[in-house]
Amino acid sequence: MNKELILKLKTYLELHEAPIRAGIDETEIYAFEQKNNIKLPSDFRDFLKLCDGFIDYEKDDDGFRFWQLSETCLVSNYDNGKYKIENPEDYLIFCDYLDFSWAYAFNVFNGKVLIIGLDKEKPPVISENFSDFINKYISGDNILYAA
Repeated sequence: MNKELILKLKTYLELHEAPIRAGIDETEIYAFEQKNNIKLPSDFRDFLKLCDGFIDYEKDDDGFRFWQLSETCLVSNYDNGKYKIENPEDYLIFCDYLDFSWAYAFNVFNGKVLIIGLDKEKPPVISENFSDFINKYISGDNILYAA
C-alpha cells in the first residue's frame, strides 16, 4: 500500500473513531504466514502494520469489521468449509459486514477481493487488490454493499 493511501486510511479511521487495534510487526506477520503456508500481499502487510484489525468484535459506523490477523482464515477453514467457492484454500477472509451478513476475502496469489456469503455459486470480484478495496472502503463505494 503506498504511503499516501496509508495516510489517507489512517486519517479516515481516526476521523470516524474506528475501533482499531495497534499495528503489528513483521515477526507476527511472518509467523502467521509460516503457520498457514501462505505469503500475504504487501498492501495487506502494510495495513497490518498500521492496525491489526478492529478491537474485539466492534464495527465501524458503517457496519464493517476488519479482523485481527489472529482471526483471519482461509475460506476453506472457516466454519468447516461452509462457503463453497472455487479454490477456497486460496482466499483469506479479512473483513465482514453487519455481523457476517457477508464477508470479504482476497486471493493470496493474485490479490482479487471477493464478497462471500451471498449464496451465489460464483462470488463477485469487487476489487483488483487490497489497496483497491481500501480506496473503495474510504470512498463508500456501493460495490462493497452486495445489493
